[in-house]
Amino acid sequence: MLKIKKKSFFILSILVIISFIFILNELLNIEKEKKSYNITIITDDEINEGSITMKSGADKAAEEMNVDIRFVSLSKDDFLEEQKELLMGENNGETDAILIEPIRYEYLKDTIEKVNKFVPVISLQSYSEKNYKINSVVFDNFNMGVDIGNEILKSVSGEKNLVIVKDDLKSDVSEERCKGLISALQGNIQYKTVEFKNSKHMTYYETAKHLIESDNADIIVTFNTKILESVSQAKSDLLGVKSDVSNIKVYGTGNTRKVISFLDQNIINGIALENEFNIGYLGVKNALNLIKDNEFKSDIISSKIITRDNMYSVENQRLLFLFIR
Repeated sequence: MLKIKKKSFFILSILVIISFIFILNELLNIEKEKKSYNITIITDDEINEGSITMKSGADKAAEEMNVDIRFVSLSKDDFLEEQKELLMGENNGETDAILIEPIRYEYLKDTIEKVNKFVPVISLQSYSEKNYKINSVVFDNFNMGVDIGNEILKSVSGEKNLVIVKDDLKSDVSEERCKGLISALQGNIQYKTVEFKNSKHMTYYETAKHLIESDNADIIVTFNTKILESVSQAKSDLLGVKSDVSNIKVYGTGNTRKVISFLDQNIINGIALENEFNIGYLGVKNALNLIKDNEFKSDIISSKIITRDNMYSVENQRLLFLFIR
C-alpha cells in the first residue's frame, strides 16, 4: 500500500512539474508576443514616392505586429559610403533587426557580415550572391528585365536602335535587370548602353533631350525611375517640335505620379511594376519571425508589365495607386 502511495505521489509530482513548465512556457510566450521590437529600414536613395510606398507596407506590418519602425533615407552625395556609415551606426544595441536596400552588395559585404553577427541584417530588393548567406526579401530583378525585353520584342518590328540608359551608380538592382533585358534581346535587336550623370553641369533631362534629338534611339529603356521621368518629359516636350518623336518607344520601371501620368498619355509604352508595398510588409514580417523564432523565409517577389491598355484593370490599379488598397 505504501509503495502504491509513493508511486502515485511520484507520478503526481511529475505531472505538477510538467504542468508548471507548460504554464511557464505559455506565460513566456505571451510576454514575448507583448514585447515591442525595434526595426530599422535603410533605403537606397533619398526619400521618394517608391520608398514612401515601401514604408507604407512596413508601417502596416508594424501596426499589426507590435513593431516600432525607424525609417532612414539617404541624404549625402556619396550614397555608397553613407549606407555603410548608417549600417555601422545601427549596431548600437537599440535595434532588433536591420532591413537595408544595398546599392551594391559587394561594397557593403564586409560591413553587413560584421553587423550581422550582433544584429540580424536583411537585404531588401538587392539579391545577394548565395555564398554571402544573407536573408533577403527581393524582387526577381533578372526576370523583370526579361519581361521588359519580351514586351519590346512583342511590340516592335524591323530594325531598331535600342538604347539602354544607366546611371553612374550602377546599383545591383539595375544591373541585374539589365542582364535580364539583354538576355531577352540578344539575337533579336541590336542595342547599345549609355550612361547618364545628373549634375549641375548636365541634368538627366538635358541628356535625355539630347539623346532624343540625336535621332539615334528608336527605343529607350532605363531602370532608373528619375531617368525614366526625365526621358519621358523630354519626349513629351519635343512632340510639338519633332513629329517623329512620337515613334520613339520608352520602357522602364517606376511607380511615381509622373510615370503613371506619362504611361496614361502613352509617352511611356510599358513599365515593369514591382510591388514596393509587399517588400516593406514582408520585410518586417520576416524580420520579426527571425527575431522571435530564429527562422526566416526568403521571399522573391515577381513583377508585372503594365501598359496603357491594361493599367486600369482592377488588379493593376491596386499596384499603381496606393490609396486603392
